[in-house]
Amino acid sequence: MKDRALQSQHNISVSGGNQVARYFVSAGFLDQDGLFRTFDKDPNTNFSYKRYNYRANLDLSLGKYHELSINLGGRVENKHSLSSSEERIFVYLMDAQPFSGAGIVDGRWVLANRDLIDPTGLENIVSGIDGLDTFYGQGYTFSSTNVLNADIIYKLNMDFLTKGLDFRVKASYNSSYGQTKNRTCGKPASFRPYLTENGEVVYQRSGDYWNPGYSESAWSNRDWYAEASFNYNRTFGYHNVGALLLHNQSKTYYPGSYTSIPYGYVGLVALGCNAYGNVPTKFNGGLFTFDPLHIDPKQAFTPDYRKWGGGTMTAQNQRLVYWPMLKSGDSDRQSVV
Repeated sequence: MKDRALQSQHNISVSGGNQVARYFVSAGFLDQDGLFRTFDKDPNTNFSYKRYNYRANLDLSLGKYHELSINLGGRVENKHSLSSSEERIFVYLMDAQPFSGAGIVDGRWVLANRDLIDPTGLENIVSGIDGLDTFYGQGYTFSSTNVLNADIIYKLNMDFLTKGLDFRVKASYNSSYGQTKNRTCGKPASFRPYLTENGEVVYQRSGDYWNPGYSESAWSNRDWYAEASFNYNRTFGYHNVGALLLHNQSKTYYPGSYTSIPYGYVGLVALGCNAYGNVPTKFNGGLFTFDPLHIDPKQAFTPDYRKWGGGTMTAQNQRLVYWPMLKSGDSDRQSVV
């Protein structure tokens, strides 16, 4: 292995706009070299990875009631890897003895001569495998991936009907395409040393040199998603009333099973709740409650016994669930108790 491998990453972004239009554009590049020495003249046999990514966002305010957002992003990945998986190298290294072979000597792959180390073969101390056994002279694999994500969102502010109401439409499209090219072959010729009677070292060749073969494969994924919703969110005094009516549907092409038959989903969701206002309400497994300390201090209820909006006394421990709120970053809601 090499002592070090270079990695570089570069990013650039531009943003700006005014009250009508706002934009953000970014691009990035990542380059990684490999740590393995393949001892091959073809540089493609060593591991390398390059990634190009891009993103563009555009937000438009079209008058008093209309908003439009357009988002586009994607990445392109190119990777050269060894003919076999990299983890196999360490498996072979663990199985190899220090005397398994001399490595590459004068352009030849030199392995240990078992007859010199274990003449009888009874000890079975020479595995015949060294660290080069899994990849040397066996070609490489090149893979390329192209991913594209795009969506458009339209929002209609319907305050002209009632305050806090809006209508939204969203459509998104995602696609990915990948291709793998294999330029691989069998193990090349190896050499084992022998000592002649006059003390001269000669090498016995085993095997042959092969031209890399060629094979390729490709895969693709594509899906789209669309939704339309009415959203209502309005504060009345200490309470915030929210409601949602949502219709969504999606379709996926080239699924894992029956790849020639796309599948889709259609859904309808309706939600309504009293969730959060100037004085937060409390939620416990389906009941929205309030702390009398913030509503009517004369009420003789502790934070563990809350009065439900319907007038029912809820004699349960209904403390706020802090851990999920802490995880989501809602620290402002944790300060009410």
